[in-house]
Amino acid sequence: MATLHVRGIPDLTYNKIKHLADESNRSLSQQVLTLLESALTQQQRLDAQRTLLDEIGLRRTYTGRAKNTADTTLAMLREDRSR
Repeated sequence: MATLHVRGIPDLTYNKIKHLADESNRSLSQQVLTLLESALTQQQRLDAQRTLLDEIGLRRTYTGRAKNTADTTLAMLREDRSR
């Protein structure tokens, strides 16, 4: 298992982490690991959401048709009704 040393932590941040650790009956190291894992999980969720939103945006702009075919909403409705 790797070791990570962090220097220059502001006192306020240290105290907040220490307080969370005390409330959760964890050591300071365990609390820091919990916070890091939580932050990484949240970042992965945000990345997945961003990817999904990008895919949705691509689907909304792509009609799968040539530019000169059914380029207006009315024409697309007429085409759909004629099927």
